[in-house]
Order: sequence, then C-alpha cells, then structure tokens
Amino acid sequence: MKEKESEQSNFPTSIRRETWIRPDGGKRVHRTTQAVHEEEDSEEEDLASLSSVEVNKRFVISYLHVHGKLITRIGMESFQEAAMQMLKEFRALLQHSPIPLPSNRLLQLLALNMFAIESTQLKGKCQ
Repeated sequence: MKEKESEQSNFPTSIRRETWIRPDGGKRVHRTTQAVHEEEDSEEEDLASLSSVEVNKRFVISYLHVHGKLITRIGMESFQEAAMQMLKEFRALLQHSPIPLPSNRLLQLLALNMFAIESTQLKGKCQ
C-alpha cells in the first residue's frame, strides 16, 4: 500500500487523477493530462481568429441547440458540453468591438433564457 502511495506522489502536478468507484465496489483510476487544456485553449484561439459574423452564426446555432435540449428535455446527457461550447462562443462574440449583437437581439436572447428557465421549472414541479 505504501508503495502505491509513493508512486502516486511522483506524478507531476499537471496530471489530474480521477478515481471512479463502480456500484459493484470495483475502482478505476483515470489520469488526464495537460493536453485537454491545450485543446480548449486552441479552440478559444480559433474562435478569436474568426470574424464576428462567423462567431455570431456559430453562437446562434449553439444557443438554439442548447435551448432545444432544455425545452424538449431530449439529449440532456450532452447538455453540459453543448452549454459550455455555447458559452465559449458567446464569450468570443463579446470580445469583438463593437459588440455584433444589437440591443434588440440581446433582449430577445434574454427573454428566451427567462422562458426556458420558467418552462423548465414548471416541468420539474409537475413531475
């Protein structure tokens, strides 16, 4: 046991270790490296290099995709990833100056957000 603990302490700090415990009691250790963060950084750099029109197109598609998942509750297992992608695209969109979203469009997006929150709460209370 002490050998395993000493081996584990030799890992660099950039490696994250996850221990998954199965329902049957078995354990599984996963290690992820810095490569995951590098991919995210390169994706954000790619978004930053795009024109505001292209980022706006991507954001609108992602936004509708995420809200479709929320309202229909279909494909919720991939909701987290889709929402994170949408937020990255929104952040990239806000980096452009002037902001390519007119105030009316931003107001519409906020209204859709409020509707999605309200309709999701109602479905949760009824069930």
